[in-house]
Amino acid sequence: MDLEGIKEAFVKKGDEFSGRTGLFPDTLFQFSENTGIVFSEGENWKEQRRTSLHILRDFGMGRNLMEEQVLLSAQDFLAHLDSLKNKEQL
Repeated sequence: MDLEGIKEAFVKKGDEFSGRTGLFPDTLFQFSENTGIVFSEGENWKEQRRTSLHILRDFGMGRNLMEEQVLLSAQDFLAHLDSLKNKEQL
């Protein structure tokens, strides 16, 4: 096995060796070239990926939203306790 050849093909010249084959299984449900989420490649795929990740991050992907909610609720509760006039009731 030629590890240097494999490294050159997939790392150094990755753009030349990436993409779809254009053979029957890949084109079976493809109605136009390089479109959609499944069948796109190259720059079209990169742009779709970039846009999709941006949208998903806006919806909270990659963040622990539950932790933020718990912290906000705890802060609100502590502020409420501080605002009570009769602190002996605690």
